[in-house]
Amino acid sequence: MNKQPEAGFSLLEVLAALLILALSIVALSENQTQSIHLTKTAQLRDQALILARSKMNELDRAISEKGLVEIRDQEQGEFDQELYPSYRWVVLKQKIPVPNFASLVSMASGEEASEEEFDTSSMEGPLKMITDIWGKAIRQVSIEVFWKERNNEKSYKLVTHYVEKDAFSQVQGLVGGLGGSSSSNEEQNENQGDVPSEN
Repeated sequence: MNKQPEAGFSLLEVLAALLILALSIVALSENQTQSIHLTKTAQLRDQALILARSKMNELDRAISEKGLVEIRDQEQGEFDQELYPSYRWVVLKQKIPVPNFASLVSMASGEEASEEEFDTSSMEGPLKMITDIWGKAIRQVSIEVFWKERNNEKSYKLVTHYVEKDAFSQVQGLVGGLGGSSSSNEEQNENQGDVPSEN
């Protein structure tokens, strides 16, 4: 009775299988490394966001208590290096462009000047004063947090705007003064109209 030879794997088939297995392991390893890197990057960025918000809250409390003068035009420092190694911060306080209210009113009333003959020349002085007040009172405050990642420096930035506390009262006082002076002028005109003329 003749026995059939048992089928088996040839050396070429075994080598091909090992090659496919090796390529699969390499691809899986690269994907795993990339996934770990992305997770680490996300963690570092989240930490920077938390630190930036914490620093912004600290500045917000200082400004609320003592005003914008408490913040210098530029400050920088480091966070606790034991807890947050390589993290540092930079704070900038900058002026922002303020619209010229006198020019805006002139432009807006220029289209209707023929119909209403609105004279803005008397308002140029007060509007310029309002522009000056806002220009001195409004500041842009930015906090940028820096950290090292794979020998590269990354950063995350938060920007907000603050207005000095007394700016509103100054504008309201100016507007109130203008309203008071205009009403007193009207009263004077009315009183003058009531005076009988002498013949």
